[in-house]
Amino acid sequence: MLGRKAVLAGDHQQLAACVKSREAQQRGLDRTLFERLVEQHGDDISSLLSTQYRMNSLIMGWSSHRFYGTRLVAAESVANQTLQLSENTMEQLTGSILDIMSAPLLFVDTASLAAYREVNDGGVDAQVKREGS
Repeated sequence: MLGRKAVLAGDHQQLAACVKSREAQQRGLDRTLFERLVEQHGDDISSLLSTQYRMNSLIMGWSSHRFYGTRLVAAESVANQTLQLSENTMEQLTGSILDIMSAPLLFVDTASLAAYREVNDGGVDAQVKREGS
């Protein structure tokens, strides 16, 4: 590098290092450069951008609490943003389904459901379903 300083932009708490090799893990490669730098130098080299402009405040609330000590806030322009359903879709939805689709955040407990996954194999999508026991 020719410069005396570098600017790294990112967030070590958002995307963890993906390391499958035990040897690589033992050598510390399961920790990102960001994570190591922040651990070594803390607030001297890092700054939290506390306002986010991408998601509804209810969706953001979980990550704000989990990763940022509730310091992350949603910009007014997106704080109450919800999915905009087409008029045709709205006409087809009724009752609790409409309420569910209108909610900005929904947790679904899938532990008791039969396994279901989609696989992309060479350009062909296959749906694989296992019946519950």
